[in-house]
Amino acid sequence: MLEQPPQRLALMRATLQKFFPWVWMAIVLLLISGYWLLFTVQGGFAFAGLHVHLMQGLAWVMILLFGWMYWGAWDDFREAVDGANWQQAGADLARIRRVIAINLPLGLAVVVIGASGRWWV
Repeated sequence: MLEQPPQRLALMRATLQKFFPWVWMAIVLLLISGYWLLFTVQGGFAFAGLHVHLMQGLAWVMILLFGWMYWGAWDDFREAVDGANWQQAGADLARIRRVIAINLPLGLAVVVIGASGRWWV
């Protein structure tokens, strides 16, 4: 059992170190595929429905939040864990969790908007 902060925080560092490159790849692929569909299938912003604009807006909010977390709390967290500053690492991990707690419902809202958008009139 990982009861001690050094073990838990080191595990989270290793896990997030492997997870975040996948998040970056997903961001790039979603932006490329989304804008490709917008401009090739729907004819651009002028012909896109409200749901497309809402999805795009929420996506950019999520990307900005993730970038802020990645270059802020994540950098601080890595330095704290590598320097064995467990108290600071715990505080930085709490910041990371807050961003995730915001981005998760935003992502779910994007899915609901995207799935239901064709019925909006």
